[in-house]
Amino acid sequence: MTKIIIGLIINLYIYLLCSLPFIMVIRGWYCFRLIARDGKTEKRCRYLLKGTVIDNRIVTSKRGSAYNPRFGYTFNGREYKAETPYATFVKRFEAGDEVDIYIDEKHPEIFWIPSEAEGLNRINKMEGTILTGLGGAFIVVEVGAFINSIVSR
Repeated sequence: MTKIIIGLIINLYIYLLCSLPFIMVIRGWYCFRLIARDGKTEKRCRYLLKGTVIDNRIVTSKRGSAYNPRFGYTFNGREYKAETPYATFVKRFEAGDEVDIYIDEKHPEIFWIPSEAEGLNRINKMEGTILTGLGGAFIVVEVGAFINSIVSR
């Protein structure tokens, strides 16, 4: 019975050791993908106007509550209401605050807020670099150990 438990623990350890680096690399690539998506939105949104914070929608999860501000703005006589994709654990805006919003003139519902994107892109760059680098290094070590175990037989 003890051998079975030890075998299960070793198999679980090997499984986690082998899969964790791949998860890290995938998460790192996802961070870079978010930055690329933001860059595309930034290039599309060139028309500057003032937006007003309507309210902060509170999103709750296991990690706590996050604030997701909703903005209102007017373009060509039509009012738009939009929610930023950047939810954070710190409340950044109060209802009534004015914010610079860049919109896509062809699709005014698509918007970009530089003050929101800057900080998150910095975090995504750091997280993406660390996770991809460490995950890649672990993969190289694991593949090297695997090849070494085959060669040394």
